[in-house]
Amino acid sequence: MTTSGIKWKEFKADLKEKYFDETLTDEELKARTERAKACRAKLQLLHTSGSMSHASARHNLGEELGRPARRDEVFVKTYTRKNGVPSRQAAPKIDEIKEVLEAYLELMDKTIQQGDAYAVVCGLKEPKGCVRVLGLGPTPQEIGTPGLKSYMPTRIQMEAPRS
Repeated sequence: MTTSGIKWKEFKADLKEKYFDETLTDEELKARTERAKACRAKLQLLHTSGSMSHASARHNLGEELGRPARRDEVFVKTYTRKNGVPSRQAAPKIDEIKEVLEAYLELMDKTIQQGDAYAVVCGLKEPKGCVRVLGLGPTPQEIGTPGLKSYMPTRIQMEAPRS
C-alpha cells in the first residue's frame, strides 16, 4: 500500500509541475473561473450519465441489448436520470425522437450515413470534428455522415497514389 501512496504523491507532483502556473494571480484565477462559469451556463443540453462518456454508455447499452446501440437509444439513455425521468432540457428532444420512431419505423434500421432517427430530429449536419452521441473519437469524415464533400478521411486521401 505504501508503494501506491508514493506513486500517487509523485503523480500529483508531476501534474503540478507540468500544468500549474505559479505566476497566476488570484484575480486572473477568478477571471478564469468566471469565464468557465459563463461557458457552462451557455450549454443547452447536460447529459445525466456523470463521468461516463457517450462512447462508454454506447458500449454498455450495446452489451445490454445484445447488438450495437443506435444513436437515438444512446441519447435517450444518457439524458435520462436513474429514476427514468429525462432532464428538463432534453425532454422535448426525447419526446420528438420517440414520436418520429413511432411514425417512421424504418428509421430504426437506418445507419448514420442513411440519416438515422437522431439525425432526423437534431439535424443532419454534424459539428466540425466530432459526431454527436458517439463521443470524441470518430469524426464525420470517418463515419461518412451525409452532407460532406468527402466521405474518405483526409489521411487516406493524402496516402492514395495520384494518377
